Amino acid sequence: MNRKFVRRCISLITVFGILLMLMLQAAATIDAVESAPQRFDPAVYEVQLRVTTENCESVISKYDVPDEVADRIRELCQEYGVTELLVPGDAAPVTYSTSTSWSPVRNYKGYKLKDWVVTVNNCFAMTTITSNGSAAANFAATILAYCAGVVIDRFVPFGSSGITLIQYACGSNSSYYAGTGDKAQAAPQFLTYETFTYRVTDQGNVLGARTYYSYLKTISWFYYNSKTDTPKTRIQTYNISFQSPHYSNVNEAAISSATSAVLDEPINLKIGQAWFVLK
Repeated sequence: MNRKFVRRCISLITVFGILLMLMLQAAATIDAVESAPQRFDPAVYEVQLRVTTENCESVISKYDVPDEVADRIRELCQEYGVTELLVPGDAAPVTYSTSTSWSPVRNYKGYKLKDWVVTVNNCFAMTTITSNGSAAANFAATILAYCAGVVIDRFVPFGSSGITLIQYACGSNSSYYAGTGDKAQAAPQFLTYETFTYRVTDQGNVLGARTYYSYLKTISWFYYNSKTDTPKTRIQTYNISFQSPHYSNVNEAAISSATSAVLDEPINLKIGQAWFVLK
């Protein structure tokens, strides 16, 4: 067989392989972009409201907010002073045959469903994540994301496996050594969409499911080196999203029981010895 022809065939196969890989990567990127965030686009809801302690009760009354949503926004206003609410309104429902299809007001298997979304945009205070001393300096433990006691994701804290907090905070400066009084703390910044999906009946709104979509934006890291009496703070960006178990199948979950709602647990992050509930 002509060697030139063989080389050309191999070259074409390689090019097609690369193109196929790029197409698959692009498709995965598009899917990631189009999946969750569109569900929380204020443009597809009747109204987006900034709810505060001052206007909380008037919002609940004006928009006939269901009891479970009303209780949640009262709780958030009391704790943080402010939250945001996406109101589905009374738009004509879109009919879907698959459980993953979505719009704020929709028909699914003969049920009319509506989503009310409460937004929590917050950051934790600095929290101790490990014991003092060398454990703080050498902290490099994988961060775990849990939902209902099950690990749903894991990732390294400082970009690459094996990098310790003292290396991350102080760089390659050889003058920093672990001391018995070293301290390590972390403060995650997150955005959580808590969705209440209701079945609309002649008797009123009946809660069918509560699901969560959380987004870890950053973690602020604090390290104190006791030998040099030096505090170091750095912010690491993550941009990682997490979903509760029934988030992607909420239509089916919302109609699964006539007597009780499917209530997903919020996402929990475990950083060292500390737990952070993203709600």
